[in-house]
Amino acid sequence: MANAEQTTALIRQLPPMGVGFILVALYWGGALAIGAALWSSGAVHNSTEFLQAFSHYQWTFLLIIGVAWAYWLYCVYAYHKVLAEVPGWKHPTRPAKAVWLYFIPVYNFFWMVKWPSQVADFVNWRTGSVKIPRWLPGTLALIAFFLRFVEAGMGTALVFGVGVYLSHYIKLALLAPPPLPSPSSGQLQKSDDPVIR
Repeated sequence: MANAEQTTALIRQLPPMGVGFILVALYWGGALAIGAALWSSGAVHNSTEFLQAFSHYQWTFLLIIGVAWAYWLYCVYAYHKVLAEVPGWKHPTRPAKAVWLYFIPVYNFFWMVKWPSQVADFVNWRTGSVKIPRWLPGTLALIAFFLRFVEAGMGTALVFGVGVYLSHYIKLALLAPPPLPSPSSGQLQKSDDPVIR
């Protein structure tokens, strides 16, 4: 019973991805609302005037994307916190360190791919099978990051899509019976972040 309660408590700690999608909806909804208001006001007469008027509201969109990015960093923290509390699993990265590594130039690109592979290691260990290819979630997260520079809303939506994917498999793994014994967890958890200790 204690194990079931602990599992339930860990699942409840997984970050809700709906918050991220709400922020993306605000981003796109705000753009549509402001665009429609400007166009229907009669104050703009051509696309050049429209783009100039619309640019005055860019701070709103930057703020929404900034809040979404801050929430994603909270999600990264929450994932690592949950995995650090799983009995029998020695998670290689502390939650605060997982967030801090996002702020190291150049290394942060490696880290965006690396930490989701740590989640895949956990899921595959706990379920006793390859549920997540190690390369897949990190590759998607990196693509999403760069897509944010092309279209911020779409890139941010994909980032939270990766979060939905990870949350689903973490929950699936937590609900699976723990493997006995678990020496592979030690083998999977090599010192892979030499930059910071």
